Amino acid sequence: MNIYGITTEASFVLPDIRTSSIEQLLADTQTTKAAVFHFQQGEKGKLHHWVQSIRQHPHPRIYLMPLALVFDEEKPPASLQKQFDECISVTQLGHTSTTKSALFERISQWLERVPNLDTHSSDSSIPFKILRLMASRNKRLEPMLTPANTRGFVYPAVEPFFARNDDSSINSLDFLHKQQFVGREFFKRAHFCPTCESAFLNFIETCTDCGAENLKKEELIHHFKCGHVDNLSHFERNNLLICPKCDERLKHIGVDYDKPSIVYQCQQCTLQFQDPLLKVQCYTCESEASIDDVTVEDIYAYELSAIGLNAALYGLDALFTSILQTDLQLYSNREFKSFIHIEKARIARYKKSTSCVATIYFENLDSIFQRLGKRTEQLFKEISAVFKSVFRESDVISALNESVFVILMTETSEENANLALNRLKTAIQDLFAANLAEELSVGISTRVYGIDSSSDLNLMLENALKVKEE
Repeated sequence: MNIYGITTEASFVLPDIRTSSIEQLLADTQTTKAAVFHFQQGEKGKLHHWVQSIRQHPHPRIYLMPLALVFDEEKPPASLQKQFDECISVTQLGHTSTTKSALFERISQWLERVPNLDTHSSDSSIPFKILRLMASRNKRLEPMLTPANTRGFVYPAVEPFFARNDDSSINSLDFLHKQQFVGREFFKRAHFCPTCESAFLNFIETCTDCGAENLKKEELIHHFKCGHVDNLSHFERNNLLICPKCDERLKHIGVDYDKPSIVYQCQQCTLQFQDPLLKVQCYTCESEASIDDVTVEDIYAYELSAIGLNAALYGLDALFTSILQTDLQLYSNREFKSFIHIEKARIARYKKSTSCVATIYFENLDSIFQRLGKRTEQLFKEISAVFKSVFRESDVISALNESVFVILMTETSEENANLALNRLKTAIQDLFAANLAEELSVGISTRVYGIDSSSDLNLMLENALKVKEE
C-alpha cells in the first residue's frame, strides 16, 4: 500500500507526488496538507490502523488532516470509505493528471481560522477533537448498521479516534449533545439485551402453556356458506379445498372463503393458540428475557450547533463565559452557593440587611455566532464591559451554563436590583441592535429573588434554568 503526502493546498496528483511513510506523516505538522491512501484488497486492517494513528495524534494539523482513499476496481467496505473525506477510483484519477478537492480547500481554510494553531499543539480531549472534525468538514454524523459492533451500529467517521470498539463514540456524542455543542435528530429505534446491551437478539415465539419453541404455524379458513372455521390442513383434500363440515368445494378466496388469521400449535403439548408468548435470547451473552424487559433506545444523527462551531474554534469552554471570566470574576456554582449560605446567615442574625439573587437568561445566543462569526468575540467583550459597569465588586456572579447567569446582589432591594437589570438589558439590546440584522432576535429575560433566612437556593437555581422553557 502506498501513502502519498500532499503538500499543495487543495489538490492531489498521482503518481507525481512524493510517497510517504506513516511515520513521516505523523511527524510533519507544517508542510503536509493532506494524505492519499492507495487501497488494495486484504489490507483493510492495516489501513484502519493507519487512519487511527492519524486521528489519535494530538496536533490539530495531523488529526484534522484531509484523507483521500484511492482504490483500483473493487470498492472498499462502506464503513472504511466513511472514515475518509474523499473516495475515488484509479480510473477516475486517470482522466486527469490533477484531482481538485474543494473539500480539502475548505478544511485548510478552516484550520487557518483556529487561533494559536501552531503554538497550542496538543488536543487531548476526544470529544473536542470530534467537534473539530465536524466543524472543519461541516459534517453531519449518521449511524451506520454493522455486525462488527455489539451495539449494531457505529459512527464510522469518528471511530478512528478510539482505540477500542465499544460505546466510547456514543458516550462522547451524548456528552457533546448535553453541552449543546451538537444537536441530534431521531434516526432509528433499536432493541438491546437488558443484560449486556448487545443488539443481536433472537426473538422467539413460545407456547403459552409449556414454553416450548417448537411451534407449527397454520392459517385459519372461514367458509362463508356454512360458517365453519378450521385449520387450513383440515380443508385440504387431494390438492383441493373441501369444507370438512359440509363437503362443499371452496374455489375463490373472498367469494367462498377468507383467511381471518393464523393459529399456532405446540408440537410438545399440542395446545393451539393464536398469540404465542414472545421472549428473546441474546447472541452475545446467551441470556434470555421477556420481551417487556428488552431495552429500547433511540439512535440519533448528530449535527454541529452554532455554539459547537464556536467551541470548535475557541475551546469547549463557552466563549462568552470565558470572556466574562477574564473581565470579571466568575465564581463556580459551589462557591456561589457558599456565598448565599453566608448571606442568609448574616441576614438571619442582624435582621436588617436586604439582598437579592438576580438571574439573566440570553435567548437564542447561538444566533450571534451564526451572524457575526469572528466578530462575536468583540461583541461579547462589549457585553462584558456592560456587566462590569452595572454590577459592583461586591456582587457575586456565576454561570449556570453558557446562557444563564446568577448574581448575588448584596445590600440591594428587589426594586433597585430590577433597575440595575433594566439598565443592563437596555445597554445590551442596544449592542445587539447595532450588530445584528433586524430578523435576528436575542432576547434577555431577568428575574429577581429576595433573600431571607428561609430562601431555598436550589429552588432559585432550578427556576433560573427553567426561564428558557417558559
